[in-house]
Amino acid sequence: MSTVSMSTVSVRPSVGARFRDLVRAEPPDRRAIATFLDGLSHVERVDAMRTLGGARLQARLYAAVADAPRVTLTDLVPPDAAPLREVSARSRTLPTAR
Repeated sequence: MSTVSMSTVSVRPSVGARFRDLVRAEPPDRRAIATFLDGLSHVERVDAMRTLGGARLQARLYAAVADAPRVTLTDLVPPDAAPLREVSARSRTLPTAR
């Protein structure tokens, strides 16, 4: 019978698990959450958001970022965009609906 040494196995928490840990922290750190999410790819960010699941963790996230700077129109639309022209959303939006 062979044995496997667990000391050679690296177990890295999933993106979702790390994000949930940040949101569950007491208190949640808005800047740590922002830094974490900013370091993810779009796909990873959407997956992380979806792992929050129910309303309790989502409420903790919203409370943690309540004092964050507000999103403005210029965050979504370039200031030099032509008036009344369609603007494709290629920003860091988080579509989380399934």
